[in-house]
Amino acid sequence: NIKQETAARFPEEHIDRLITSGFIVNGKQDFASQAMTMLLNYGGLRKSELFHIYVSDITLNPNHQDEALIRIYHPQYGASPDPQYKNRMDYLQSTSKFKPRNMYRLSERLYSGWKKPLLTNKAGFFDVIFNPPEKAKEFLLVWANYLKYQRVEPKSSHPFAFTNLKGEPETLKNYQRKHRKAVERIGLTARKELGTTEHGHRHAYGYRARKSGLNQIEIQKAMHHQSPLSCLVYIQPTVDDIRNNMRTTENE
Repeated sequence: NIKQETAARFPEEHIDRLITSGFIVNGKQDFASQAMTMLLNYGGLRKSELFHIYVSDITLNPNHQDEALIRIYHPQYGASPDPQYKNRMDYLQSTSKFKPRNMYRLSERLYSGWKKPLLTNKAGFFDVIFNPPEKAKEFLLVWANYLKYQRVEPKSSHPFAFTNLKGEPETLKNYQRKHRKAVERIGLTARKELGTTEHGHRHAYGYRARKSGLNQIEIQKAMHHQSPLSCLVYIQPTVDDIRNNMRTTENE
């Protein structure tokens, strides 16, 4: 059996440049794509989770007013933003023409998966934990710019946070296209094995969590895994890590 090298993560030295210089459309910052990429890299979200977020799920942190507080709800059974509806499925079906996005067929453009993350509140959500923590402040600024300057109010009412130029819910396919172009704009090649696709951000988050000293259980909670074993793929040391540790030990 060949043990595959650790999962490729987005290169740490390029992430800030990707966010600030990669997402430029017609000379203007694409705040939505910047915010989504920050949620992946600094919030550790799975890419599918981006498309279940409502505008009302992003608020000010009551304990730190200059930081964003973001909750990711179960797309069907999470609590409705309007308490007169029993859950999000009921809310969407009653107030819009849309369904929870995990209920569309895989072939439909609005489909977005749901991988059964660890929910930590009986209202059916988990909190996004930013790492480094100060990115919660930077995210809030980008989010505010998106709401103020870019978000197109939908003609057909819906609560989804990220919209396209017509005000319709943004799609995974469109975001992937924008991400690929942003990666190429800063001179990188978008390839999974290089960690430069959108999935590489979650790997970067897990690796960063390990490097910052979190233990396995803490990383499990931060990455919202049901099992503490699930995060091992994200936190394995690379061959270079092991070599560097050996050199450090040798020089002590």
